[in-house]
Amino acid sequence: MPGIARVSTDTAQGIITGPGSSTVIADGKRVSFENDKIAGHGDSPHSAPTLTSNYSTTVFADNKMVCKQGTIATCGHAVSPGSGTVKVP
Repeated sequence: MPGIARVSTDTAQGIITGPGSSTVIADGKRVSFENDKIAGHGDSPHSAPTLTSNYSTTVFADNKMVCKQGTIATCGHAVSPGSGTVKVP
């Protein structure tokens, strides 16, 4: 299983900036959700990407789908590395 994505730790080329969960923490960082923002890392579509597909379909937090290693941003980059200790399907 892939590791859960975390705000301010994992990247999709640019670091995940969130907002993420205000209540669910993994490895000391907020869990990342569908549509979380990614720091810009170039011209469009890399200037203001968000997490857009390949979420966990079975794990939810705060009533939102959580992101995981391999979640795809609107710029086409995938989340990595994901948590080494908290895994989701």
